[in-house]
Amino acid sequence: MLDPMGDTDRLGHKCSVRLEALDMQGLGAMERHGKRADGKARRRRVRDADPLVHGGLNLRELFERHVKGVRRNAAQKKPVGHLLFQFPTGLKLEREGHEKWLLDAAMAFAQRTCGGNAVFAARTDRDEKNRHTVDVFIAPRYVKTTKAGEAEWTAVSRFHRPLCRRHADEIRRRHGGSFSEGPRAQGMALQSEFLGYLREEWQLDIDDKAEKASPEPDRDEPEVYAAKRMREANAAEARARAEREAADRRIGEADRIARERGRELDSTRAKLRAASAELAEAEAEVERLREAKERVEAWLRGKWSPSGPTREAVLARYGGG
Repeated sequence: MLDPMGDTDRLGHKCSVRLEALDMQGLGAMERHGKRADGKARRRRVRDADPLVHGGLNLRELFERHVKGVRRNAAQKKPVGHLLFQFPTGLKLEREGHEKWLLDAAMAFAQRTCGGNAVFAARTDRDEKNRHTVDVFIAPRYVKTTKAGEAEWTAVSRFHRPLCRRHADEIRRRHGGSFSEGPRAQGMALQSEFLGYLREEWQLDIDDKAEKASPEPDRDEPEVYAAKRMREANAAEARARAEREAADRRIGEADRIARERGRELDSTRAKLRAASAELAEAEAEVERLREAKERVEAWLRGKWSPSGPTREAVLARYGGG
Protein backbone atom coordinates (compact mmCIF):
# COMPACT_ATOMS: atom_id res chain seq x y z
CA MET A 1 0.00 0.00 0.00
CA LEU A 2 1.20 3.50 -0.81
CA ASP A 3 1.95 5.91 1.99
CA PRO A 4 -0.25 8.90 1.07
CA MET A 5 2.03 11.29 2.92
CA GLY A 6 5.34 9.94 1.70
CA ASP A 7 4.43 9.00 -1.85
CA THR A 8 2.32 11.88 -3.05
CA ASP A 9 2.66 15.58 -3.60
CA ARG A 10 -0.01 18.24 -3.97
CA LEU A 11 0.28 18.18 -7.74
CA GLY A 12 -2.06 15.84 -9.54
CA HIS A 13 -4.29 14.93 -6.60
CA LYS A 14 -7.21 14.10 -8.87
CA CYS A 15 -8.51 10.83 -10.18
CA SER A 16 -11.26 9.51 -12.38
CA VAL A 17 -12.94 6.35 -13.57
CA ARG A 18 -14.87 5.98 -16.82
CA LEU A 19 -17.05 3.17 -18.07
CA GLU A 20 -17.48 2.34 -21.74
CA ALA A 21 -19.58 -0.54 -23.01
CA LEU A 22 -17.89 -2.54 -25.76
CA ASP A 23 -19.11 -4.89 -28.42
CA MET A 24 -16.89 -7.74 -29.58
CA GLN A 25 -15.30 -5.59 -32.26
CA GLY A 26 -14.41 -2.99 -29.65
CA LEU A 27 -13.03 -5.69 -27.37
CA GLY A 28 -10.89 -6.92 -30.25
CA ALA A 29 -9.48 -3.42 -30.72
CA MET A 30 -8.65 -3.29 -27.01
CA GLU A 31 -6.94 -6.67 -27.31
CA ARG A 32 -4.75 -5.46 -30.18
CA HIS A 33 -3.87 -2.35 -28.23
CA GLY A 34 -2.91 -4.37 -25.16
CA LYS A 35 -0.67 -6.54 -27.31
CA ARG A 36 0.89 -3.34 -28.75
CA ALA A 37 -0.25 -4.43 -32.19
CA ASP A 38 -1.84 -1.14 -33.23
CA GLY A 39 -0.40 2.18 -34.31
CA LYS A 40 -1.78 3.97 -31.28
CA ALA A 41 0.24 1.80 -28.89
CA ARG A 42 3.40 2.25 -30.94
CA ARG A 43 2.97 6.03 -30.97
CA ARG A 44 2.49 6.14 -27.21
CA ARG A 45 5.51 4.00 -26.40
CA VAL A 46 8.20 6.00 -24.58
CA ARG A 47 10.08 3.23 -22.73
CA ASP A 48 10.73 -0.51 -22.85
CA ALA A 49 8.58 -2.01 -20.12
CA ASP A 50 6.12 -4.88 -20.15
CA PRO A 51 2.59 -4.30 -18.84
CA LEU A 52 1.31 -5.61 -15.55
CA VAL A 53 -1.49 -7.99 -16.46
CA HIS A 54 -4.28 -9.82 -14.67
CA GLY A 55 -5.84 -12.71 -16.57
CA GLY A 56 -3.94 -12.25 -19.81
CA LEU A 57 -3.96 -10.26 -23.06
CA ASN A 58 -6.31 -12.49 -25.08
CA LEU A 59 -9.38 -10.49 -24.08
CA ARG A 60 -11.93 -12.18 -26.32
CA GLU A 61 -10.90 -15.63 -25.18
CA LEU A 62 -10.94 -14.51 -21.53
CA PHE A 63 -14.39 -13.00 -21.96
CA GLU A 64 -15.86 -16.14 -23.53
CA ARG A 65 -14.37 -18.23 -20.75
CA HIS A 66 -15.74 -15.86 -18.10
CA VAL A 67 -19.32 -15.91 -19.41
CA LYS A 68 -19.45 -19.56 -20.47
CA GLY A 69 -22.84 -20.96 -19.49
CA VAL A 70 -24.08 -17.52 -18.43
CA ARG A 71 -27.18 -16.00 -19.97
CA ARG A 72 -27.53 -12.48 -21.29
CA ASN A 73 -30.25 -10.44 -22.92
CA ALA A 74 -30.39 -11.13 -26.63
CA ALA A 75 -30.75 -7.42 -27.33
CA GLN A 76 -27.54 -6.67 -25.51
CA LYS A 77 -25.07 -5.66 -28.23
CA LYS A 78 -22.29 -4.49 -25.91
CA PRO A 79 -21.73 -7.15 -23.27
CA VAL A 80 -18.32 -5.96 -22.05
CA GLY A 81 -17.53 -3.07 -19.78
CA HIS A 82 -14.21 -1.22 -20.06
CA LEU A 83 -13.32 0.67 -16.88
CA LEU A 84 -10.52 3.18 -17.40
CA PHE A 85 -9.01 4.34 -14.12
CA GLN A 86 -6.88 7.45 -13.85
CA PHE A 87 -5.10 7.49 -10.51
CA PRO A 88 -3.59 10.70 -9.10
CA THR A 89 -0.44 11.59 -11.01
CA GLY A 90 0.94 12.88 -7.72
CA LEU A 91 1.49 9.28 -6.66
CA LYS A 92 5.20 8.67 -7.09
CA LEU A 93 5.61 5.24 -8.62
CA GLU A 94 9.21 4.78 -7.57
CA ARG A 95 9.17 1.85 -5.19
CA GLU A 96 8.76 -1.76 -6.20
CA GLY A 97 5.12 -2.80 -6.13
CA HIS A 98 3.59 0.65 -6.59
CA GLU A 99 2.24 -0.07 -10.07
CA LYS A 100 0.93 -3.42 -8.87
CA TRP A 101 -0.90 -1.53 -6.13
CA LEU A 102 -2.71 0.54 -8.77
CA LEU A 103 -3.75 -2.60 -10.63
CA ASP A 104 -4.97 -4.32 -7.46
CA ALA A 105 -6.84 -1.23 -6.23
CA ALA A 106 -8.63 -0.81 -9.57
CA MET A 107 -9.68 -4.47 -9.70
CA ALA A 108 -10.80 -4.41 -6.06
CA PHE A 109 -12.98 -1.38 -6.74
CA ALA A 110 -14.46 -2.97 -9.89
CA GLN A 111 -15.32 -6.16 -8.01
CA ARG A 112 -16.75 -4.20 -5.09
CA THR A 113 -19.08 -2.10 -7.26
CA CYS A 114 -20.00 -4.78 -9.81
CA GLY A 115 -21.20 -7.66 -7.67
CA GLY A 116 -17.92 -9.43 -6.88
CA ASN A 117 -17.68 -11.59 -10.00
CA ALA A 118 -17.13 -9.12 -12.79
CA VAL A 119 -13.44 -8.74 -13.68
CA PHE A 120 -12.02 -11.07 -16.30
CA ALA A 121 -8.93 -9.05 -17.28
CA ALA A 122 -6.98 -5.98 -16.24
CA ARG A 123 -3.83 -4.23 -17.37
CA THR A 124 -1.63 -1.25 -16.60
CA ASP A 125 0.71 -0.18 -19.40
CA ARG A 126 4.17 0.77 -18.25
CA ASP A 127 5.67 1.77 -21.60
CA GLU A 128 3.57 4.93 -21.94
CA LYS A 129 4.22 8.39 -20.57
CA ASN A 130 1.23 8.18 -18.24
CA ARG A 131 1.85 5.29 -15.85
CA HIS A 132 -1.13 6.07 -13.59
CA THR A 133 -3.88 4.51 -15.71
CA VAL A 134 -5.38 1.04 -15.37
CA ASP A 135 -7.69 -0.74 -17.82
CA VAL A 136 -10.15 -3.18 -16.25
CA PHE A 137 -12.50 -5.33 -18.33
CA ILE A 138 -15.72 -6.55 -16.75
CA ALA A 139 -18.74 -8.68 -17.48
CA PRO A 140 -20.68 -8.67 -14.19
CA ARG A 141 -22.25 -12.02 -13.36
CA TYR A 142 -25.24 -12.28 -11.06
CA VAL A 143 -27.96 -14.73 -10.12
CA LYS A 144 -31.39 -13.99 -11.51
CA THR A 145 -34.50 -15.69 -10.20
CA THR A 146 -37.36 -16.30 -12.62
CA LYS A 147 -40.35 -18.61 -12.72
CA ALA A 148 -38.10 -21.21 -14.24
CA GLY A 149 -35.78 -20.97 -11.27
CA GLU A 150 -32.36 -19.45 -10.66
CA ALA A 151 -29.84 -18.84 -13.40
CA GLU A 152 -26.67 -16.80 -13.84
CA TRP A 153 -26.86 -13.79 -16.07
CA THR A 154 -24.51 -11.02 -17.12
CA ALA A 155 -25.15 -7.33 -17.84
CA VAL A 156 -22.71 -4.42 -17.76
CA SER A 157 -25.07 -1.99 -16.03
CA ARG A 158 -26.64 -4.48 -13.61
CA PHE A 159 -24.94 -3.00 -10.52
CA HIS A 160 -24.55 0.57 -11.69
CA ARG A 161 -28.24 1.38 -11.60
CA PRO A 162 -28.46 0.70 -7.85
CA LEU A 163 -25.32 2.81 -7.49
CA CYS A 164 -27.26 5.72 -8.98
CA ARG A 165 -29.85 5.45 -6.22
CA ARG A 166 -27.05 5.60 -3.67
CA HIS A 167 -25.91 8.91 -5.16
CA ALA A 168 -29.38 10.20 -5.97
CA ASP A 169 -28.88 13.60 -4.32
CA GLU A 170 -25.88 14.43 -6.48
CA ILE A 171 -27.61 13.20 -9.63
CA ARG A 172 -30.70 15.33 -8.92
CA ARG A 173 -28.53 18.37 -8.20
CA ARG A 174 -26.62 18.00 -11.45
CA HIS A 175 -29.69 16.96 -13.49
CA GLY A 176 -31.75 20.02 -12.67
CA GLY A 177 -33.74 18.28 -9.94
CA SER A 178 -34.62 15.10 -11.83
CA PHE A 179 -33.33 11.61 -11.06
CA SER A 180 -31.91 9.33 -13.73
CA GLU A 181 -30.23 5.95 -14.01
CA GLY A 182 -28.94 6.59 -17.51
CA PRO A 183 -25.32 6.37 -18.67
CA ARG A 184 -24.42 9.90 -17.54
CA ALA A 185 -25.92 9.36 -14.09
CA GLN A 186 -24.07 6.04 -13.83
CA GLY A 187 -20.83 7.88 -14.64
CA MET A 188 -21.48 10.42 -11.89
CA ALA A 189 -22.24 7.74 -9.33
CA LEU A 190 -19.23 5.66 -10.33
CA GLN A 191 -16.92 8.67 -10.08
CA SER A 192 -18.17 9.66 -6.63
CA GLU A 193 -17.94 6.05 -5.46
CA PHE A 194 -14.33 5.83 -6.64
CA LEU A 195 -13.33 9.03 -4.82
CA GLY A 196 -14.90 7.74 -1.64
CA TYR A 197 -13.19 4.37 -2.08
CA LEU A 198 -9.70 5.90 -2.30
CA ARG A 199 -10.35 8.27 0.57
CA GLU A 200 -11.90 5.73 2.92
CA GLU A 201 -10.15 2.48 2.06
CA TRP A 202 -6.71 3.77 1.14
CA GLN A 203 -6.64 7.07 3.06
CA LEU A 204 -5.51 9.05 0.02
CA ASP A 205 -5.87 12.82 -0.02
CA ILE A 206 -7.89 13.19 -3.23
CA ASP A 207 -9.27 16.41 -4.69
CA ASP A 208 -12.80 16.47 -6.06
CA LYS A 209 -13.03 16.12 -9.81
CA ALA A 210 -14.37 19.16 -11.66
CA GLU A 211 -18.03 18.58 -12.50
CA LYS A 212 -18.98 18.50 -16.15
CA ALA A 213 -21.45 21.12 -17.31
CA SER A 214 -22.76 18.96 -20.17
CA PRO A 215 -23.09 15.29 -21.04
CA GLU A 216 -20.54 15.63 -23.84
CA PRO A 217 -17.35 13.57 -23.39
CA ASP A 218 -14.58 15.63 -21.79
CA ARG A 219 -11.71 13.17 -22.21
CA ASP A 220 -9.46 13.11 -25.23
CA GLU A 221 -7.22 10.30 -26.36
CA PRO A 222 -3.57 11.05 -25.51
CA GLU A 223 -2.77 11.74 -29.17
CA VAL A 224 -5.74 14.09 -29.52
CA TYR A 225 -4.87 15.74 -26.22
CA ALA A 226 -1.23 16.17 -27.27
CA ALA A 227 -2.32 17.63 -30.63
CA LYS A 228 -4.71 19.99 -28.84
CA ARG A 229 -1.97 21.10 -26.47
CA MET A 230 0.35 21.62 -29.45
CA ARG A 231 -2.27 23.76 -31.18
CA GLU A 232 -2.73 25.75 -27.97
CA ALA A 233 1.04 26.16 -27.65
CA ASN A 234 1.32 27.26 -31.29
CA ALA A 235 -1.55 29.71 -30.83
CA ALA A 236 0.07 31.07 -27.67
CA GLU A 237 3.39 31.41 -29.51
CA ALA A 238 1.65 33.21 -32.39
CA ARG A 239 -0.03 35.58 -29.94
CA ALA A 240 3.27 36.22 -28.18
CA ARG A 241 4.98 36.81 -31.53
CA ALA A 242 2.22 39.23 -32.59
CA GLU A 243 2.52 41.05 -29.27
CA ARG A 244 6.31 41.26 -29.67
CA GLU A 245 5.93 42.60 -33.20
CA ALA A 246 3.34 45.13 -32.03
CA ALA A 247 5.65 46.15 -29.19
CA ASP A 248 8.54 46.48 -31.66
CA ARG A 249 6.37 48.68 -33.86
CA ARG A 250 5.43 50.84 -30.87
CA ILE A 251 9.07 51.08 -29.84
CA GLY A 252 10.06 51.96 -33.41
CA GLU A 253 7.38 54.64 -33.59
CA ALA A 254 8.43 56.01 -30.21
CA ASP A 255 12.07 56.04 -31.38
CA ARG A 256 11.09 57.86 -34.59
CA ILE A 257 9.14 60.45 -32.63
CA ALA A 258 12.03 60.82 -30.18
CA ARG A 259 14.50 61.35 -33.05
CA GLU A 260 12.14 63.87 -34.65
CA ARG A 261 11.71 65.68 -31.34
CA GLY A 262 15.51 65.56 -30.94
CA ARG A 263 15.99 67.23 -34.32
CA GLU A 264 13.39 69.85 -33.41
CA LEU A 265 15.15 70.42 -30.10
CA ASP A 266 18.53 70.74 -31.84
CA SER A 267 17.01 73.27 -34.24
CA THR A 268 15.47 75.21 -31.36
CA ARG A 269 18.79 75.19 -29.52
CA ALA A 270 20.57 76.49 -32.65
CA LYS A 271 18.00 79.26 -32.98
CA LEU A 272 18.44 80.10 -29.32
CA ARG A 273 22.20 80.25 -29.75
CA ALA A 274 21.80 82.53 -32.78
CA ALA A 275 19.36 84.74 -30.89
CA SER A 276 21.73 84.83 -27.93
CA ALA A 277 24.57 85.92 -30.25
CA GLU A 278 22.39 88.64 -31.81
CA LEU A 279 21.35 89.77 -28.32
CA ALA A 280 25.00 89.90 -27.23
CA GLU A 281 25.86 91.97 -30.31
CA ALA A 282 22.96 94.33 -29.63
CA GLU A 283 23.98 94.72 -26.02
CA ALA A 284 27.57 95.42 -27.11
CA GLU A 285 26.30 98.05 -29.56
CA VAL A 286 24.20 99.66 -26.84
CA GLU A 287 27.25 99.74 -24.58
CA ARG A 288 29.36 101.31 -27.33
CA LEU A 289 26.77 104.03 -27.93
CA ARG A 290 26.48 104.70 -24.20
CA GLU A 291 30.26 105.15 -23.94
CA ALA A 292 30.25 107.42 -26.98
CA LYS A 293 27.47 109.48 -25.48
CA GLU A 294 29.40 109.86 -22.26
CA ARG A 295 32.52 111.02 -24.14
CA VAL A 296 30.53 113.56 -26.12
CA GLU A 297 28.82 114.91 -23.02
CA ALA A 298 32.18 115.20 -21.25
CA TRP A 299 33.64 117.09 -24.22
CA LEU A 300 30.66 119.39 -24.32
CA ARG A 301 31.01 120.24 -20.67
CA GLY A 302 34.58 121.38 -21.27
CA LYS A 303 34.14 123.06 -24.67
CA TRP A 304 30.66 124.56 -24.66
CA SER A 305 30.12 128.33 -25.11
CA PRO A 306 26.96 130.37 -25.60
CA SER A 307 27.97 131.18 -29.18
CA GLY A 308 28.80 127.56 -30.00
CA PRO A 309 26.51 124.78 -31.37
CA THR A 310 23.77 123.50 -29.16
CA ARG A 311 24.11 120.26 -27.22
CA GLU A 312 21.49 118.56 -29.38
CA ALA A 313 23.32 119.46 -32.53
CA VAL A 314 26.60 118.05 -31.26
CA LEU A 315 24.91 114.83 -30.12
CA ALA A 316 23.13 114.47 -33.45
CA ARG A 317 26.45 115.01 -35.30
CA TYR A 318 28.44 112.51 -33.25
CA GLY A 319 25.79 109.88 -32.71
CA GLY A 320 25.19 110.41 -29.01
CA GLY A 321 21.39 110.92 -29.16
